[in-house]
Amino acid sequence: MVPWLREDYSRNEILKCLTAATPKQVDSVAGLISWRLKNFTPERTPSAAVPTPRPAAPGLVECCACQRPIKNGTPGDICSDCRAEMTRAADHLGVELQPSL
Repeated sequence: MVPWLREDYSRNEILKCLTAATPKQVDSVAGLISWRLKNFTPERTPSAAVPTPRPAAPGLVECCACQRPIKNGTPGDICSDCRAEMTRAADHLGVELQPSL
């Protein structure tokens, strides 16, 4: 897995890193994203700008990637949508996800 995907970057920081200053012509969106995942690191926003997480309902925790409420005990604390997206990205990059995900 790409090291900075394991870190606590916000969705906006990652999106900005992947979409900023794109070339006028893109032959392969997947190729551009793959290259940026391997060669760029998102810029950190000041910690004051990071919203405080809202408390989850009893028996629920937040998905580590999108903060959507999920059942407590979900493997890796990642919702099924984020897990599927991470699996697609890992397959595209030719890497394996960690077993805990």
